[in-house]
Amino acid sequence: MWKLVKYGYDFFKLVFKFKEKGITPMIDNDGNNNIFLFANNTGTINISNPVFNFINTAEGNLNRLSSLVIPERIDTITAVDKNGDGIELTEDDRRLFASTTKLSDEVLTIRCDIYRYDKYKRTGRLIVLEGQEVPEGMYTFKSLGISDPLAILENMQKEEITVKVLQDIHTSATGKTSIAAFNIIATEI
Repeated sequence: MWKLVKYGYDFFKLVFKFKEKGITPMIDNDGNNNIFLFANNTGTINISNPVFNFINTAEGNLNRLSSLVIPERIDTITAVDKNGDGIELTEDDRRLFASTTKLSDEVLTIRCDIYRYDKYKRTGRLIVLEGQEVPEGMYTFKSLGISDPLAILENMQKEEITVKVLQDIHTSATGKTSIAAFNIIATEI
């Protein structure tokens, strides 16, 4: 297990360093439990399937762990084995592992149930209802285009409302994309 953590950490560092240089690595699974990382003309790296599976679940945890590094309070977070081999998260890692998203420019119309809203931060949680182009589930949101928070608060009384949204899309180190949050730009009556 420890080797998975170490190899996964090394993978993230490598991918994020490529991205920092403006190189987007490509990941390919050949269907025979061989996963390959290509980054321009820098060569090919073979990644074992167990490490790749670990990577897919660990990115958010490493992001949260590295976010605990706060200059002048916590300089490093270290996890090593009895031989001193392991991982060390520093302020540079905090920046590397920080999750980034891209705002889509496509306006979507979704049916949802808003169940939590902070009128001061203008953020909340909603449930996307089934049978839509966006997968059903719970998501965070920000109300961008709505100047009056009362519009959201009044709609919370309804079990279903229709909203127009832009998506914040997160792309993981392995290239998977997911919805990080919605940005509500309008509500429909």
